[in-house]
Amino acid sequence: MIIYRGMKKNKKQPSKPQVGNTAKDLGVRRCGDVTDTPCSKLCLCWSGRSNSCKDIPIRKGKVRPNTGGMSVRIDPYMPHFRLPIKKDRWGTFKLDLNDDKCRVFSLKVDDLPACLRLSGKSNHRLIEPSDPCSFDDFQKNLQGTQHKWKELTQCDYKRLVEKLNKNSNEGRNVVVGT
Repeated sequence: MIIYRGMKKNKKQPSKPQVGNTAKDLGVRRCGDVTDTPCSKLCLCWSGRSNSCKDIPIRKGKVRPNTGGMSVRIDPYMPHFRLPIKKDRWGTFKLDLNDDKCRVFSLKVDDLPACLRLSGKSNHRLIEPSDPCSFDDFQKNLQGTQHKWKELTQCDYKRLVEKLNKNSNEGRNVVVGT
């Protein structure tokens, strides 16, 4: 199985994703230790109504499986803001590989180290720790996969844009989610 993520390109190695701790980097966003956070507040964090918890909670200094991770997809259809595209004046999406925003990178699930695992059953999945570990170790493990990620080819991008335009002309939007 292959997974996909929209990320910024690394400036020094343009064929690889940028590592970091933003939603558009290879890595996860840190939130504070939520050990003493009431459950009702944690539910708000995951529902999108609060920005206090981002990708994975830290409890007693550790991140754990089944609590969050780095978002990926099992198909390359990203939200339009994660693709190197622009709309022309007629509302048609056009490929813009000169744009330095996000690119789509792919990774074979078999290339994940044993300390990371893929979870989820929908198109949107998470790469999460296999076992409890520190946030910093989890981040290093994710970022250690940088050399395995491959950017989509220009042909792949063109197919994405064609499908996006076809579906937007039919009143559907296939590129939903993150």
